[in-house]
Amino acid sequence: MISRVNPFLDAQPPKKKFRITIHKAKITNLNQRRSKKDDGINTYCETRFDLSSSKTKIAKKTLDPTWNTVHEVEGCATTIEITLMQKRGFAKQNFLARTVVELE
Repeated sequence: MISRVNPFLDAQPPKKKFRITIHKAKITNLNQRRSKKDDGINTYCETRFDLSSSKTKIAKKTLDPTWNTVHEVEGCATTIEITLMQKRGFAKQNFLARTVVELE
């Protein structure tokens, strides 16, 4: 059956392998209800590419987190998704920001 379907499928994009370096973030627009005034928050960054997903370590109690982490990714996707999350206790997290980078 699969051999009959293959001619109708689109060609798979070439496989890519590269490194993503996560340096730092700057959190400027934080709602007062999420955190006490002048108090930092615990944050981490997550990258997704194709089936690969990696997280940085948690930067504790800061509004200017710095990670300097390298993630090696591999796959056939055409976009990279980078998400900034707030860690709030055991198994609790809040979405802060997301960007999607298109690859050529």
